[in-house]
Amino acid sequence: MKRFVLPCLCTMLAVCSSLSADEKGQIVIFKLDDMSARYVNYERVVEFAVKEGIKVNFGVFGSALASGKQEFIDWIKELKKTGLFEFWNHGYGGFGHPKEFEGTGYEAQKEAIFRTQELSKEKLGEYFIAFGPHASAVDADTWKVLAERPEIRAVWAAVPAELAGRIIRIERKINMENPTTKMNKEKFLSDYAVRGKDLEYISLQGHPNAWDEAQFEQFKEVALFLKKQGCRFMTVSEFVRYKTGQGAASAPAEKPPVAGTAPEAR
Repeated sequence: MKRFVLPCLCTMLAVCSSLSADEKGQIVIFKLDDMSARYVNYERVVEFAVKEGIKVNFGVFGSALASGKQEFIDWIKELKKTGLFEFWNHGYGGFGHPKEFEGTGYEAQKEAIFRTQELSKEKLGEYFIAFGPHASAVDADTWKVLAERPEIRAVWAAVPAELAGRIIRIERKINMENPTTKMNKEKFLSDYAVRGKDLEYISLQGHPNAWDEAQFEQFKEVALFLKKQGCRFMTVSEFVRYKTGQGAASAPAEKPPVAGTAPEAR
């Protein structure tokens, strides 16, 4: 696969800022996990999202930001500027560190969350505003740590009452992967018709690193189906603004021009 090069940033921003979508459409939050480098599987998601004007939220491991891969950091910065992509705290350890937030204790969890937050500020210029654990649930210690990070405004987990006024829970009521890491378009379409189409929003989890070509095609079909329904695709920041009454941008609907290729992604 050829490395995808983003269209001219000025053109991208002009297209995105001029879009007018149905503000009453169902909200879709794509939660795509496990980003740790500039891998081809993520690049093809980016290429598709740019082509279709679909917003995507990528979970990033703190260890990936600490790795010193400047090309990866620069790529994230480039994607952020388009307004189509947002990145969130997916824990520190990443692969090989399951259950990072279950029974590991307050100090270890504080180190993981705080270090990842500080790396996002140092490397990307701003703190992540959302958190979701990798291969793990969360426990009471996780919430103690999150209470100390006021910039974190959204979490993919049930929020305790004492933090419910500050942190927004993003629920996943239907899935596009079934089982986890395996796209299942037919199951998604069936569930969507029965219990998804009337929801205020849907948050769909995916693991692009695990998708083969056929599964990536299923992801595209799911996204295009939702686009055809008139859904609004949002970044996490937009969703937080929407839920707190501060307004949010509508989903892009036009197709920015795709231009350029470069050598094979590493």
